[in-house]
Amino acid sequence: MNDRIEDLLNEFRGLPDDPKLAFAVFCRRERERLDEFYENHPNHSGWNAERTMVDRIVGFQNVYGIDFLSEFENSPETDADYGRFFQKFSRKIDQLITMILLENARVAKDDALRTVLIIEPAHKKAIRELIDQIKEKLDTLDIADNKREALARKLNAFLNELDQDRTRIEAMLLFAVELSRTTREVDKNINPITRTVERIFGFFDKSKTPNEALPAWEERAKINAPAKQIEDASDVEDEIPF
Repeated sequence: MNDRIEDLLNEFRGLPDDPKLAFAVFCRRERERLDEFYENHPNHSGWNAERTMVDRIVGFQNVYGIDFLSEFENSPETDADYGRFFQKFSRKIDQLITMILLENARVAKDDALRTVLIIEPAHKKAIRELIDQIKEKLDTLDIADNKREALARKLNAFLNELDQDRTRIEAMLLFAVELSRTTREVDKNINPITRTVERIFGFFDKSKTPNEALPAWEERAKINAPAKQIEDASDVEDEIPF
């Protein structure tokens, strides 16, 4: 197996287990690829890059057995009609990403064990450094001040949680959702922040919930086993030679 195929397989292996969340992450990555293409080919013509993105996303949903984009399975063959088609497709993808992230955040919020993690000290240090990077990048975004302040408040709330032995990650989940709502006009500038958020989520994946952090039942039995009863005092005195 050559390196290119292995890289592609690793990309898919790294997706979340949940099909809908995996779809949202995959769509975001495809969007980043297209934005990178735009940056590198500012004078491109035609719709080949957009067609590739649509084909990959539609194929992904078919393999995962989800039906979000049935109306887009048959795309126009002529470039004259493709612009309007892709505009509708792009808007639909934005809506789906937001919907999926909101639903994921809601489920996580309802299940406390899923939003409370025990994060290793070294990982906490790395996460704080990534948060600092996000804050610096937020200052460069062309967004309203109230939107920037709302995002910053969620980051600060998460940093406060990070100081605890048990860290609630709800604020970081809500930050990701709020970030996904940011307008399409600044999406290209948001990509570096999105990648940094994904790195933070990678540390979450390496952490344990309080239940997972408990010792195995066998170990707990040893810890909680009653102390061996002291022998009857009279028997002990009989054994004393003086």
